[in-house]
Amino acid sequence: MKYFDYRSPDGDIAKNARVSAVGFGGMRFPVNEDKSINYDAAKALIDRAYEAGINYYDTAYPYHGGKSEGFFAEALAEYPRESYYLADKLPLWLVEDVSEVRKFFNEQLERCKTDYFDFYLCHAFTQARFEKMTELGVIDELEKLKAEGKIKRLGFSFHDTPVALEAILKGHKWDFGQIQYNYLDYTMQDAKRLEELLNEYNVPFLIMEPVRGGALVNVPEAGKKLLENEEGRSVPSYAMRFAMSASGVFCVLSGMKDFDALNDNIKTCESFREVSAEERVTLQKVADIIISARLLPCTECRYCEGCPAGIAIPETLKLYNTYMTTEDKGALRASVDKLAARPVACIACGACTSVCPQHIDIPEAMKTLAKLTEKKQ
Repeated sequence: MKYFDYRSPDGDIAKNARVSAVGFGGMRFPVNEDKSINYDAAKALIDRAYEAGINYYDTAYPYHGGKSEGFFAEALAEYPRESYYLADKLPLWLVEDVSEVRKFFNEQLERCKTDYFDFYLCHAFTQARFEKMTELGVIDELEKLKAEGKIKRLGFSFHDTPVALEAILKGHKWDFGQIQYNYLDYTMQDAKRLEELLNEYNVPFLIMEPVRGGALVNVPEAGKKLLENEEGRSVPSYAMRFAMSASGVFCVLSGMKDFDALNDNIKTCESFREVSAEERVTLQKVADIIISARLLPCTECRYCEGCPAGIAIPETLKLYNTYMTTEDKGALRASVDKLAARPVACIACGACTSVCPQHIDIPEAMKTLAKLTEKKQ
């Protein structure tokens, strides 16, 4: 297993940590038909990950309808608490008063059956949200929890512009950050600049969405041909290696919902080598192919769930991307026919766009799909 050395920016050696290059993200466990976590299948994945040396486990208050934290508590119960790092996040969008910080935090401790979090994040910072939390005194309250030993390292996850990130880095001394970073977003969403800023401010960081919610697993055929190799390396392994090669990264999170993804990540870690200059050129070509295929940057984070029209938005956007890759109208219509709510049901209320970290114009995508599937072409 490949490990990175996390070094505390403030020089406190007690905070230093040796973290597995890949961390287990708790947002995409295998599920049953009713969308509940398939405990046996997910537990088997955790056991395999732990045995392979993966020691970073990431969860959050809303993941899997609030069940991800409790699942980790059960799945990791047999392992010594000091043998792994547990990360959780404060649901900032639910916090309206500083008094609510400890309410949510204590609930999370109880859900996770732990006395502390190794890494704790302000969840989904934007500049506006950072400013609001600062004004409310939320960050000061989190620093108090850190002083009490209940938070070992305090950081944030981030979905905004480089300008916003710099404001957040200037506004507080953070132990770490977490950004979306992959070879598609490197230039498309200026992840390159995010990496540079974190290094300028000496803030170690984690990477989320290294395979872009699967977009860098199922790349267009022309992209696959560019990544063919004699060593038998998989398509997603290139994306994972690209993320692991970032300057300042100490862990790359992956939502591994099956053994194929988990074992491939383990293999990538065990034989890790940084992406070469030649490979970077190739990956940029693959990114250009994906962009030209008109794909939406959906990562299936599911923040958009709860559509008032009953549309399963992530699943429907996946159909959009599949069509844009294949242009198979027959397959698209057959897939839409199986949906509980069709794209045409969209009322363009904007509830989904207001919470989408990728800022996708979801109503416009639904409009496009409706035109493709509700009329004879």
